[in-house]
Amino acid sequence: MKHLLVFLLAIVGVMCAHADGIGNITATLSHNDSITIYQGSGALVNALEAAEEGDAIYLSSGIFSISSIPKRVTIIGAGMEDPNNSSTIDETTINQEFSINLNSNDTPLIIEGINFTSRINLGSVKNIWFKKCALYSLNFQQSYEDLSEGGNVYCYDCNISRLSMCNIGIDMYSLCALYNCVVYCSTENMEWCNNLYKNCVVTGYFGQGDTFIDCIINGGGTDSFYNARNKYLNISNCIVFGGVDLTTSSVENIYELDNWDEFFKEDTFYELNEEDAATYIGSDGTQIGIYGGDYPWTIEPSNPQISKVTVPLKPDVNGILPIQVEIKK
Repeated sequence: MKHLLVFLLAIVGVMCAHADGIGNITATLSHNDSITIYQGSGALVNALEAAEEGDAIYLSSGIFSISSIPKRVTIIGAGMEDPNNSSTIDETTINQEFSINLNSNDTPLIIEGINFTSRINLGSVKNIWFKKCALYSLNFQQSYEDLSEGGNVYCYDCNISRLSMCNIGIDMYSLCALYNCVVYCSTENMEWCNNLYKNCVVTGYFGQGDTFIDCIINGGGTDSFYNARNKYLNISNCIVFGGVDLTTSSVENIYELDNWDEFFKEDTFYELNEEDAATYIGSDGTQIGIYGGDYPWTIEPSNPQISKVTVPLKPDVNGILPIQVEIKK
């Protein structure tokens, strides 16, 4: 109920901003029982400055800019870019490169429903969550001393164009756990990472020691260049389309296929056809890939979406302007 109340108040803020000629870019800060609406190009920056740890910030659709996220808060946008162009969501975009350095306590930083078109630099981080986001680049800049014993970065239902990490060269810490994500280009120029991929579609270069469970993997090719990089992996219940050195990897119950271009249902985002979905079953009894597992692929944000707004030209006989807002969940 409080979540919906915050959203409705945000709508009011958008309407007021539009009426005043300010524009409809808003960031709504929820702190305890207090709600504050910030407007204009600096809305998110101002909301972050005023926020305290554990607060929530709800973003309207539109384009925002920040240089860093310095506090552990929850930031929920109107939605990410639809990779299949089938959604009616008006997306929230952050178009500026920024950094995150948060490694002080266990309160999570949660970011959901945002389209990031520039690089995100991750320094010393712990317990960072990305949910239903389109990520142009996650750039890990940690050193050995910065890493925690697990729980660094989690990604759920994200579309990641580049997952780039420094050459850490250790085999005891996990940088990132990814669930039901599509990662177009994983890691470059590195050794051990111990990333976890669960129900993902992954192409490119992988960190040694990475674990793949119920995934669809395309190492990029079958020649020695890719095999030399993609080795010492842990692969279980996965479909593999070449480019992986299976001789150095721990392998259990994999399907080696070679028809990547014809494998997925036409005009879908990596969705298996009905026959393959019933054939290639993961460790939990659901289909392999992003539509199986505990977090089946969806870009619908938890922030309710406006489907229709009706604003009368004049008040009714009682002097009330009956604005009607239809939302969908």
